[in-house]
Amino acid sequence: MTVSPMTPRGRRGLLARWESVRTLLVLEGAPDERARTEAACLGALEAWDLINLRRRHERDRGNGSEAKMLEAALRPLQSVVVGLLRHPGDTETARSVIRAAQRRFEQDAGLGPVQRAVGARVAYEAFSSLDALLTSGMRRAG
Repeated sequence: MTVSPMTPRGRRGLLARWESVRTLLVLEGAPDERARTEAACLGALEAWDLINLRRRHERDRGNGSEAKMLEAALRPLQSVVVGLLRHPGDTETARSVIRAAQRRFEQDAGLGPVQRAVGARVAYEAFSSLDALLTSGMRRAG
């Protein structure tokens, strides 16, 4: 049995992997907030790849509406990467960038806040996992 990277079980795996990257960066001497934004940047790139693969799969299956839903998440994820690269170590700005990207996804896809479409859930899971990575350090520090 394979676990999709964007199911709840798979999402925990992604978050754990991104946390592992953060931990490695900290062990190499990076400050925690910088390590957190760098791991989030790598996570956003990974999420982009996963969503793009799923988009192609849906398109090849002839499921155009799901493919378009997934496609609507790709540009906002790119903006997350750019925002994280421009503001290394700034977790507040990083979280703002992620929230803005999620709103852009919702607008581009013509969505409301809660959606049942598989493509929408996949994108929401990616955005929420990135936010969780950035937030977990704030909980410990605060």
